[in-house]
Amino acid sequence: MNKMRHVALRTLLLSVLILLASLASSAEYALEWNPDQDPRVSNYRIYYGEAPHAYDQWFDVGDVTSYRITDLDPQTIYYFAVKVTDGGSRESDFSNEVTSGRFRYVFGWGAYPASGGLLDIANSNHTWEQEIPVGWSEYNALSGEARVAAGDIDGDGRDELVIGFAPVKSGMPGGRFQVLDDDFSHMAWGQLTWPDYNATTGETRPALGDIDGDGRAEIFIGLGQEGNGAIEMFRFADGTLSSIGWTQLNWSSATWPAAGDIDGDGLAELVIGLDSGGYFIVKKGLDANLLSAGADPWLEELQGDISWSEYASQVGETRPALGDLNGNGREEIAVGLGEAGAGNLEIFAYQPPSLLSLATAVVAWPDYNNANGETRPTIGDVDDDGRSEIIVGLGSSGGAYVELIEDAGAHFINASELMGPYATQDYQDANGALWTAYKLERAEKE
Repeated sequence: MNKMRHVALRTLLLSVLILLASLASSAEYALEWNPDQDPRVSNYRIYYGEAPHAYDQWFDVGDVTSYRITDLDPQTIYYFAVKVTDGGSRESDFSNEVTSGRFRYVFGWGAYPASGGLLDIANSNHTWEQEIPVGWSEYNALSGEARVAAGDIDGDGRDELVIGFAPVKSGMPGGRFQVLDDDFSHMAWGQLTWPDYNATTGETRPALGDIDGDGRAEIFIGLGQEGNGAIEMFRFADGTLSSIGWTQLNWSSATWPAAGDIDGDGLAELVIGLDSGGYFIVKKGLDANLLSAGADPWLEELQGDISWSEYASQVGETRPALGDLNGNGREEIAVGLGEAGAGNLEIFAYQPPSLLSLATAVVAWPDYNNANGETRPTIGDVDDDGRSEIIVGLGSSGGAYVELIEDAGAHFINASELMGPYATQDYQDANGALWTAYKLERAEKE
């Protein structure tokens, strides 16, 4: 078939998908897309199916840029794309794909040089969808660990992904991170602006959050052991990824960043986990003038301390994640622990002027807790009840499992079962660690 001119990526942009009605028997969806400017265009064709990029249904809708699809199964997750045609034999490539699923689970593999550098994607029905390779083959062949974080960096209501990397070998470019668009296509490469650090191990630990209230998340990159307590901040604007400055702790080692709105003012705070000591730091009060001047932009620091004093003194690593666990419009902090953490997490809330411990939770797998016990949390509203759940990735020997821990309304009890495994049996046996992210696919619901 003769094709029309190639439609460049995002020229034909299928926009946010809105759930209009979901009854016991049917669901209705609305699709909108940008018009194509080719003068030969006389028709748009909608494709959809029940698996990513596998469309077994299609129909023509004419020269319109929106359409409502009715009488679909409300329990099924669908995947949609659009083409343009000239009304005859010529057609474009597919647009980007959108899904009726409200969110996706994203699981980054741990180190696995045999066949690593992978993200496993599962839909909101807990069904595996697809596997996405990290775009750095040299790194994948030597490590393959993919540390993943999600957030909306371009303000379109759908989350992008940022992938951080483990320490790299001598001679490889360090300090790198990869940005994937909301359809998992490559969007940008980023690199820390600290050449000396990049030339050592160059480890990167990503997080995302909107610190200035413009509807677009900033990217925070924590550093490894040689990072001297530093975090670099990046912004994506006008198609370009750029550094907007650094923040620093009085700390000589590694940082684990997270971001979220702990006080309900619409602006994300920066929460920083550390690799010893059993405490974490919250940076509040962003000053735009200090940021523009190249100074540390935060006006206030708070310290949170985990309750388990023995772990704090002997290991002390803290890994924060943020989300609204009780539906009050303010985000709580779930603190995961490193190895020897016995599967524990502790949940904190900001109650001015301090951070208050609300509860503890534990992975319901005693064998893993005794063997490793590392917990890698992220937070997202899995059941759409207005309160977020804790999604816990496990470390080495975790069997590529992820555990769900219920929200505050259910007193942080464990969900009935572990999700997964989604990775191969070989990977489960060889490593089994997963980094987790909760990726929103649509921002609106009616």
